[in-house]
Amino acid sequence: MKTGKGDIKAQKQRYRERHPDLIKAQKQRYRERHLSESGKEKSRIVKLSLALWEELDWNKFSNYLSSEALKNKTRGKLAEELGISRDSVFAYLAGRRRPSYDVLHRLADLEGVEYDVFVNRFKR
Repeated sequence: MKTGKGDIKAQKQRYRERHPDLIKAQKQRYRERHLSESGKEKSRIVKLSLALWEELDWNKFSNYLSSEALKNKTRGKLAEELGISRDSVFAYLAGRRRPSYDVLHRLADLEGVEYDVFVNRFKR
């Protein structure tokens, strides 16, 4: 039995109707993660980060991962240190996926440098 896009949309709608408390909890977690108590400060930081995000050359990032980050480590060990899956590391290396803001921060911490200095390596 094939499921089309309409079927999936209907399933999502039924899920929302059956589990409004779960949806509400998900939205609350999202708000807590992306907004501080002041609300405006963190959203301003996120907007600045998004602007920087567009300036990055992701090929440079892939090259960095394949050479410097993996010097004496396996991909699994790097994934474990970053708290991500091995598949994510493979996707970053292949250029199929871009790392999140948090992953970039963790990489900067592993390197022992400030986030801004770390990210400036990959600017276009």
